[in-house]
Amino acid sequence: MDDPLDESPIHQSEGLPIRPVSRAVKEIVQIKPGDHVCHIYENAAEATAVAVPFIRGGLECGERCYYVADGLSTASMLDGLAKSGVDLAAERSRGALQILTKQDTYMRSGEFVPAAMIDFLAEAEIAARTDGFSGARIVGVMSWALDSPVSMERLVEYEAILDAFLEESRLAICCQYNRTRFDPALLHDILRVHPVIILGEAVCPNPYYEPPELILRRDERSNRDFKRQRMEWWVGQLKAALDAEQEREHDQETLREREEMIRLLLDSTGEAIYGIDLQGNCTLANTACVRLLGYGDPDELTGRNMHELTHHHRPDGTHYPEEECPIYQTYRNGEGTQDVEEVFWRADGTKFDVEYSSYPIRRGGQIVGAVVTFTEITGRKQTENALREINDKFQQLANHITDAFWIRSPDMSEVHYVSPAFERIWGRPVESLYANPQDWVEYILPEDRERVVAAFAALVREDPSLDIEYRIVRPGGEIRWVRVRGFQVRDAGGKLIRQTGIVTDITERRRWENALQESEERFRLLIENASDLITVLNDDGIIRFQSPSASRLLGYEPEEVVGRRCLDLIHPADTAHVAEEFKRALADSTAPVSVEYRFSHRRGGWRVLQSIGQSIPGEASDGFMIVNSRDVTEDLTSPQGGGETILIVDDESALRSVIETTLRENGYHVAVAGDGAEAIAIYAQRTNEIALVLTDIMMPLMDGVALSCALRRLNPQARIIASSGRDDDSRREQLKTFGVEAFLTKPYSAPQLLNAIHEALTAPPEARMGSTEAKEQPRP
Repeated sequence: MDDPLDESPIHQSEGLPIRPVSRAVKEIVQIKPGDHVCHIYENAAEATAVAVPFIRGGLECGERCYYVADGLSTASMLDGLAKSGVDLAAERSRGALQILTKQDTYMRSGEFVPAAMIDFLAEAEIAARTDGFSGARIVGVMSWALDSPVSMERLVEYEAILDAFLEESRLAICCQYNRTRFDPALLHDILRVHPVIILGEAVCPNPYYEPPELILRRDERSNRDFKRQRMEWWVGQLKAALDAEQEREHDQETLREREEMIRLLLDSTGEAIYGIDLQGNCTLANTACVRLLGYGDPDELTGRNMHELTHHHRPDGTHYPEEECPIYQTYRNGEGTQDVEEVFWRADGTKFDVEYSSYPIRRGGQIVGAVVTFTEITGRKQTENALREINDKFQQLANHITDAFWIRSPDMSEVHYVSPAFERIWGRPVESLYANPQDWVEYILPEDRERVVAAFAALVREDPSLDIEYRIVRPGGEIRWVRVRGFQVRDAGGKLIRQTGIVTDITERRRWENALQESEERFRLLIENASDLITVLNDDGIIRFQSPSASRLLGYEPEEVVGRRCLDLIHPADTAHVAEEFKRALADSTAPVSVEYRFSHRRGGWRVLQSIGQSIPGEASDGFMIVNSRDVTEDLTSPQGGGETILIVDDESALRSVIETTLRENGYHVAVAGDGAEAIAIYAQRTNEIALVLTDIMMPLMDGVALSCALRRLNPQARIIASSGRDDDSRREQLKTFGVEAFLTKPYSAPQLLNAIHEALTAPPEARMGSTEAKEQPRP
């Protein structure tokens, strides 16, 4: 079967012309040691066309090459070698290419002696092998014999002797005879002693070749014996030719079967494959290639430039010049490429990620094209990008978290990874642990070492995880606490494949825990010995804890009140006020609340307590309010009333009721009003009877400021006490201008109220809050 690439051009080297390569040139290049070739030519061009590939083939095979010139052909041959890509200076410098004359070879003794020439050839072979060459090739231009006293019989004898010599030699010799100058009868005999001939484009075995034993010593045999031996030789040659033809036909059938097998293999592989010639045109494409490129049949690709078809633009859409393409470099200078990641373009104009490799195709030492294999890696690229993103996130996390993260082999003998935090915690470079994976044991405080080693041994054997705290020693002797959590990692089959873990520096936590433990002990002693009451309530007001001081101050043992509702032990007149403050404390945990109230004593009677309470979120699921209370019963000697009438003005009925009860219990008469208008009406009727007005500032219709102004118009000597739940009420300044006696901030205690009323009723005129001028100012 003809080779489709036989006539394809080959690029010899950068900057040299591209020329066709014939089958003859390829076969000449492939001539092997021991071959004795006869070349019959008609002109110098034909001689050069054979000599150049013959010599270049020897150079490529590591042989020393001799050219025995006739004086006229040397320049043409050297020019041909240079154009074929041979570096003449380099080859001649290393002794691989030598130019000889007939005086150096055939006529070196002054006359032509075949045995002497054979000796020269033997010496040349030995010298070449000694100098490191695999053998030698010789081109002999035989025109020298026409200008020398050499008999034609002696020349035929030499060629026959040479043929016998070459059977055991590492030499390959090409004898060139000019058909236009040598006698045809001589050429007839010359051809008979060369087993291989080159005629025009044909390189073939010589059908007229006769072995040396038929040529040499012919005169010693009878004509009958000679003819018998020649007949036997011819019959043998004919049988060999017949066998060769049958073998050729068998080889052709084998070749067809092999080509079919190769095609089946190409089409069955999942990897895409295509071949290109020296113009970059497609010569073959398998099924996977056609499918991935979006075509229906290999014929749609055959003969088309594959770069222009599939590789014309880069991934970013910019033009991709063919001369910059690695595939182009493969068939231009013979440099293969492997695992290049770029994009190819489909028939519909879409691109896809590929990984490709390209390899030069050589025939007879000549590059005739390239084969390209590629696979689509779009999915792999997506996976790689996802893995890269995960790895980047992992590295960012590992590089910035304060905890150290480690990965070790299943038996803990090797360290696969440890994060940079190791150096911060241990005070040692990460590289030291990679270099000496077992040194971590030496960093453990000796008192903890045995316990820790046992825990990790259990992790290696049977425990799926560990959680252990121990102490390590830094290079400077500093001791730090670490918490290590380790985990076994197993594959889908349950095999242990690695150990991983996280290390947290808990030195500060340990210090705080020790400090907290000491603080808790001091706090316990403080509570148990405190003179004040320490009470803990939940959000429902249930007592969850009561300090021992309750026994001394209130007569209750702590366990008698724990679990009871706090308001059940408070004076009924104070419960509403205390409940309101309790709600306020729950609503705002940022500020403590203060309240004064009466609490029942176990042996009867009431004790006055001043309490400060604050809610602490998150301390308990049902709420946590801590209350510190002082018994101020003995400190409060509230002044009693002498039957004076007090007008209470407040829009909150519950508060009016509490104040009314408190004042009546302490010797006062009481009148009440729900708003400012009602208060003015009562005061106008009972001006001489009412000794003091207690009014809230924040009221609907008429607030405390307007009421105070109206009361002063009715009676410039009216005594007024104002109260408000807002300590920063801006209207207090206005109230001063109306001579208000005092200002009470809600919530206030009964003693605070009684003292304020007593001071207002007994204070001389010059000590009152307002001035005479102020009292006479007009209504605001």
